[in-house]
Order: sequence, then structure tokens, then C-alpha cells
Amino acid sequence: MADGPTWADIVTALGTVGTAVVALGIALVSSRQTRSQVAEEHRRGEQQVKEERAYGRVQLDEERRLAREREQLAQAYQVQVVLGERTAGPSAEGTAMPDGSIKELAALVVNHGSATITDVDARICLDGKSIASFARSKRLTGFGSVSERLRDGFAASAEHALDGVLTPRDAGVRFESYPVPTASLADPYPLVRWTDRWGTRWEHRRGEVGQVVPGQDWRA
Repeated sequence: MADGPTWADIVTALGTVGTAVVALGIALVSSRQTRSQVAEEHRRGEQQVKEERAYGRVQLDEERRLAREREQLAQAYQVQVVLGERTAGPSAEGTAMPDGSIKELAALVVNHGSATITDVDARICLDGKSIASFARSKRLTGFGSVSERLRDGFAASAEHALDGVLTPRDAGVRFESYPVPTASLADPYPLVRWTDRWGTRWEHRRGEVGQVVPGQDWRA
């Protein structure tokens, strides 16, 4: 009998090698699939983190926007607008006004908020239909609230450089109308506009405040 492997041995050996090769191939494929799955999971994780961060920023920006709008509205309602009137007495032109037949109206504006407002302007609705400009305005600074020792003989300055500006420390601004026949008045009311520190334009109308577009026409 000849020495050496038999066909059965060869077939068995080939089968063993084939099995090993197949196993190795499966292991390599499985390893690649695992690495691919890990990479995909990592990518998904990074994308999820980015989306969560983006959502967080959007939510935070929205919360900040809403908070600012609430603060703006609260500050707008801190601007006090009062209508004053007077009858008889000398007019601005120095002529006598018949008692009760002529009136002068005034819009008194005070900033009770925590920030300065600018571009303060006003109109007067005399009869519910027509809008009229005021004849003049006078800004009253907070000079009177300063200690007398600090004033020490100084008088209040007109501060023309601050026309249209009202700080929380100012006494306010008074808009005065021309003399108006009392008979022509029908529930008059003032309209006052200003710009807040965020650049938003506001209007006070009959006790309510709302935003307006800069340069928007005045209406009754």
C-alpha cells in the first residue's frame, strides 16, 4: 500500500480549509458591517445632537423674542398720557378769551418706564373725525427733583438738544393746542407716539397702546 494521504483525507482537508476560508470571509464581512453600523450610528448621533442644539437655539430665540415683546408692551404702558384743558384767561397770543367759549387743550406725557423714549410726538383729535397738530410743546426736565444744594442757584436749561426725548427722570412734555372754540369740540383726545429703546414705534390712543410703522399717517 502506498504511503500518503488518501482521497478521503484530501477531501476532508479541503473541506476544513474551505470552511475556514468561508468563516474568515464571514468574519470580515461581519466586521465591515459592524464598522459601517457603528459609523452610521455615530453619524445619526451627531445629527441628533445638532438637531437638538438647533432646536434649543430656536426655542431659546423664540423665548427671548416673546420676553422682549412682553417687556416692550409693559414699558409702553408705562408712558402716561393725560389730556388737560383750560378756559378763559389770556391766550398764547396775549388776547383775551371769552369765558368758557374758548379752550386750550394739552397732552401731558410722562415716561414712568425704566428706559428713555425718543421722537415723542403728538396730535389732537378734536371731534372724533379730524386730526390737528399742536401749536407748541414744552419739555420739562427732572431739574426740579435735583437737590437744591446741587442746583445752588442754577436754573433749568431748555436742553434743546434733547427735544423729543423723555428719560425716566424727566418731569414730562406738554403739547399745547391753539385756542379752540368750545362748540367745535366733541370728546377730544390726544394721540401720542414715541420710539422705544429697541427702535419700535408706539402710539397711545384712548388709553390703549399699539405698534405703528414709522412715518405712518395719523388718523382719528
